[in-house]
Amino acid sequence: MEKPKLMDLKVFAYEKICADDYPENVHVYVEAECDNCGLVPFHVAVEHWNGDSPVAFHGIIRLQCSLCGREKAYLSVLEDGGKPNYNEQYKCKCDSPTFYIASCDRMEKIEDANVFSEGVVVGKCSNCGALQVIAMTG
Repeated sequence: MEKPKLMDLKVFAYEKICADDYPENVHVYVEAECDNCGLVPFHVAVEHWNGDSPVAFHGIIRLQCSLCGREKAYLSVLEDGGKPNYNEQYKCKCDSPTFYIASCDRMEKIEDANVFSEGVVVGKCSNCGALQVIAMTG
């Protein structure tokens, strides 16, 4: 299978995390892959926990491969004493349930170490190509 071109997803992720405003930091971009099928669209399920907000995600993002059905937890941000509030199954405005998924994390240089500052999980609809933020972390 030919690898999809996802440069627009990378640019979108960098824009959403304002990477150009932090040139001294390291930005780590990673596209989600299925262990069996490689770079493919995923069904995206989000479990929102208490404390969740548009700029500080709390919960679990689960991905299911659209080809083989394999599931995996992609991101888990939980706090002690937290509990699930509601679940969300992502769909695009075109009604497609599958997305190419990627994340971009900003790593701030503190002394001799790179320390996580904030991140974003983004998706690109496999049908119409629309880009959207799944979660902001930080």
